[in-house]
Amino acid sequence: MVSSKRHWRAVAKEAEQSRDFARASTAWRMYAEEANDAIAYCSLCRFEISMRHWHEAEKAHTMALNIDAGFRMALLMGAVLYLSREDGERIENAQHAKRLSVEALAIECDVDGLNLLGSAEFMLGHYDDAEIAFQRAIDCDSNNEEAYMNLGTVYAVKREFAEAERCVKKALELDPEYAEANSCLNRILKDKMAGGPGLTDAK
Repeated sequence: MVSSKRHWRAVAKEAEQSRDFARASTAWRMYAEEANDAIAYCSLCRFEISMRHWHEAEKAHTMALNIDAGFRMALLMGAVLYLSREDGERIENAQHAKRLSVEALAIECDVDGLNLLGSAEFMLGHYDDAEIAFQRAIDCDSNNEEAYMNLGTVYAVKREFAEAERCVKKALELDPEYAEANSCLNRILKDKMAGGPGLTDAK
C-alpha cells in the first residue's frame, strides 16, 4: 500500500509536469503536511517560488527551518527565495539571501552556496565581494557554467569587458544551449563597442 505522503508527492509531480498548477499546489501542500519534514517543505517552497507565490514560499521555508534550523537545503532554498522575490525591499531581500547563504556555506562550502552568495553581494552592489564569491565557485567547480556567467556579469558591470567576454564565452563553451549566457554575451559586445555602462543583473 502506497503511503499517503508518497501518494501526494507523486500526484504533485505529475500535476506539475502536466502544468495543472492549481492541483500541483494542493498536492505539494498535502505532501508537506503529511510528511511534516524539512525536505517536504523545501519541495513546497521550490514550487511556490516557481509560481511567484512569495508569501506562500516564505511560509514553507519558515516551516522547514522550524523543523530543522540547520537544514542546509532549507537555508539554500531561502536564499533562492529572497533573491527571486519581486515584493518587499530589494536590499532587505538581498541581505536575507546573503545571511542564509553564509549560514549554508558554514555547513558546507560548495558551488551552489557560493553562486547564491555572489548573487546576494551583487544585488547589494558589493561587486568586489561578488567577484570573489563567483571566482571561489569556479575554483570549487571549474565546469559550472552559471559561475562563469555570473562572474562575466560582474566584470561587465565593472566595465572590464575583455574579462566579461572571456567568462561568458566559457559559460557557452560549457553549455552551448545556455540562452541567458548568449544574450549576456551579445549585450557585453554591444556595450564594449559603444562604451556603454555595462550590465546590471547577476543571476
